[in-house]
Amino acid sequence: MADESRWQGVTEAGQQKYQGGDYSEAHRLFAMALGYAEHDFTPTDPRIAASLNNLAEVFRVRDDFREAEKHFKRALTVLERGLGVTHPFVIDSMLKLAEFYRGQDRPAQAELLLTRALSQKERALGSWHAEVAALIVKLAELRCEQQQYYDAEQLYSRALAILEKTLGKEHPDMAEALFSSVSLHASREKYTEALRVGKEALAIHEKALGPRDPQIATDLMRLAELQMARKAFNEAEPLLKRALEIRTEAMGEGDAATSETLKMLACVCQRAGKEPEAIELYRKIILLDEARLGTEHPEVADSIMKLASVLNVPGKYSEAEPLFRRAIEIYEKSLGSSDPRVADCLKELGHLYTDTGKFEEAAEVEERSKAIRGQPATSSTA
Repeated sequence: MADESRWQGVTEAGQQKYQGGDYSEAHRLFAMALGYAEHDFTPTDPRIAASLNNLAEVFRVRDDFREAEKHFKRALTVLERGLGVTHPFVIDSMLKLAEFYRGQDRPAQAELLLTRALSQKERALGSWHAEVAALIVKLAELRCEQQQYYDAEQLYSRALAILEKTLGKEHPDMAEALFSSVSLHASREKYTEALRVGKEALAIHEKALGPRDPQIATDLMRLAELQMARKAFNEAEPLLKRALEIRTEAMGEGDAATSETLKMLACVCQRAGKEPEAIELYRKIILLDEARLGTEHPEVADSIMKLASVLNVPGKYSEAEPLFRRAIEIYEKSLGSSDPRVADCLKELGHLYTDTGKFEEAAEVEERSKAIRGQPATSSTA
C-alpha cells in the first residue's frame, strides 16, 4: 500500500519553509516529497504533479527559470495523462505555467495556455459560468499588458456580463473582476473612470465582507496606487492610513502585509513633501522588518536606503551617510557585491559625498558603482 502520510508530512514541512523564506530547505523537502511520490504512487498520480509544481515555485523565486519551466511543464503533462484535459487540476496547472510565462514576458506562450484553458473550461461547464469568466479576466489582463486595449475591453465586458448573470452585481467575484478592469483604464490614463470602477468594486466588497475585512485593505491600496499614478498623494494618504489600521488590527504590526502598507504610506508622505512623517515611518518599518526578517535581510536594506535618501539633504547628511553604508554592507553580505542594488546605493552615497565636498570619496564610490554596472571608468589625467 502506498504511504501517503510521509509524502504529506514532508510536503507540509516544505510549504512552511517556503512561506518562511527558507528556499534552500524548501527545495530539499519538496525534492524529497517528489522522490516519495514517484516511489509510492503511479506515474500519473496528482501528488507527483503537486511536488513538481512546488519545486517549480522554488526555482522561480530563486531565479532559476529554466528549471522552473521544466518542472511546471512536467507537472502539466502528468496531470493531463492521469486526469484528462478538462479536469480542474489540469486547468490549474495550465494557469500556473501561464502566470510563469507572464512573469517572464513571454505573452505568446501565456496566451496559448490561457486560450486552451478557457476552451476546456467552456467545454466542461458551458460558456455562461463564473469559472469561465475568471479565465476571460486573466486573458483580458494579458491583452492589457500587450496594449491590446480594444480586445481587453471586449473581454472584460464579456466576463462582467457572465458574472452579473450567474452571481449577481454584488458578489465578491464581481468586485475582483471590476478591480482587474481598473488596470485597463489606468493604462490609458483614464484615471477618473479607473477610480469610479475601483470605488464601485470597493463598495461591493464592503457590503459582502464588512468594512474591517483584510480584503478591504487590499482594495484601499489599489485605489491609493491609482491616486499615486495621478500624483494625487494627499488623496492617497488617507486611503493608506485606513488600510494600515485594518491590517494592523487583523494581522498585527509585524505582519508582511502590514509592512507593505507602511512602506507605501512612507513613500506617499515622502513624495507629498512630508519628510518628517516619512522619516518616522521608515524608522518604524526598519525596526519591524528587522524583527520579522533579521538584521541582514535585503528588504531591511531597501528600507534603510530609502530612509537615507530622505535624509540626504543639507543638515542631515551626517545621519544619511552611515545608513547608506549599512545598506551597502547588508546588500553585499546577502546578495553579493555585484548586485545592482549595491550600485544604486553607491551612486546615492556618491551624490552625498559630492554635495558635502568629499570629492575623492565621491569618485571612489562612483567608480565602484560603474564597475558593477559594467560602465566605463571615468578617465583621469595626472
